[in-house]
Amino acid sequence: MPFRFPRTDMVVAGVMLAAVAAWFAPASSDAEQDQIDGVVTARLASVRARIDRYRHDHGGRAPDFEADGWGTLLDPTTLLGGRYLDVAPVNPAFSGVDKTSIIVVHDAAARGSPRAAWVWNVPKQAIYASAFDETENRATRRLTD
Repeated sequence: MPFRFPRTDMVVAGVMLAAVAAWFAPASSDAEQDQIDGVVTARLASVRARIDRYRHDHGGRAPDFEADGWGTLLDPTTLLGGRYLDVAPVNPAFSGVDKTSIIVVHDAAARGSPRAAWVWNVPKQAIYASAFDETENRATRRLTD
């Protein structure tokens, strides 16, 4: 007759495994959060550099995000020899469906939106990542940071 563990031993072992899993879960969550923060920080810097390059090549004029969204920076004819961006940038901090969406705002204080992953601020002529706090370089749940 094969040896069988009593049910109480199996329940205790299950509870112990759950406790161990709960102990390590926050650590992986923090690492994942740090990775998202790093990706958004790097992507934002890269997009800003591409916009600065576009300005340099076009007499100080910024891309027309209101008319074209990312289109101007993605168009291969915009710059001799290639595009400013190969693909629309993804904002992993944004919880919405379209993590590449961009919205144009005319409020100088606006730095984020619950409706778009990226915000082009016309008065400041600057781009911001929604759900990302640049002072802390951290993703945040507040979509208007």
